[in-house]
Amino acid sequence: AQHALALDFLKAGLLDRAEDALRRLEGTPFETQARMALLAIYERSRDWHQALDITQRMQDASQGDFSTRQAHYLCEQALALIARGELSAAQSLLQQAAGTAPQAPRPRIELARLQQRMGQPATALATLRTLAQNTPAALGLAAPLLVETALASGQAEQAGALLRQHYEDMPSLDLLEAVVALEAA
Repeated sequence: AQHALALDFLKAGLLDRAEDALRRLEGTPFETQARMALLAIYERSRDWHQALDITQRMQDASQGDFSTRQAHYLCEQALALIARGELSAAQSLLQQAAGTAPQAPRPRIELARLQQRMGQPATALATLRTLAQNTPAALGLAAPLLVETALASGQAEQAGALLRQHYEDMPSLDLLEAVVALEAA
């Protein structure tokens, strides 16, 4: 009955009541479904801290691997900190996100962007090199940032070699444009 009530609240858009009803399902056979519904509420309301908490509980209970989602929530929290000017706290969250989901490209791209903004282009370039090693297919997403950090750190030649190597392995327009941009600089 509690599960049905929670679903009715969700359908009616009464998210606070739905959340309360779903929380009452902890420790019942409906716990997994309740947690997934809570996660949907938190994602919809952009409550990244609560979403992170619920996915951690689900992961601890062996209800799935939520590491990529957790990294996303940490990135969202970091972007909010950046908007408030709390760069070192944001950097810490982004590093945590990269450690949580090493295969996810977003944390490293956001971290490199932040490092570049903080005047650390060589560190940003190193972060992008790690991205290229861990998730080679995602390098195209960060190609313009790689060009920017390579030029700012004086490592255009090394970055060009990295881009050319990845272009040979996985040709893409983004990589080609980055190679051309570095050669033109």
